[in-house]
Amino acid sequence: MARWFSYQVKSTTNNIHRGERMRVQPLNGFRMLGTGIHVSKDKVYDAIHATNQPDWKERGLIFIQGAEGDSTDLGFLLDKTDYMVVKSQ
Repeated sequence: MARWFSYQVKSTTNNIHRGERMRVQPLNGFRMLGTGIHVSKDKVYDAIHATNQPDWKERGLIFIQGAEGDSTDLGFLLDKTDYMVVKSQ
């Protein structure tokens, strides 16, 4: 069962740190409210740290890149309780 949620992204992609990339797998399916954007617990995605978000390091915030239905460069925001790292680059 997919969990429905909505996050307010604090800034624009111009402030996102493009350093460490990783491959992550969501622990559940997630859908972004009001959009067709979603991620599946059965897929592995590229992700980057969400350094433009408050307390990103403590909360383990990441942006998943290439979520289904996402045509933006922002990404799909998850915290450390929502994913597992498959591979760090």
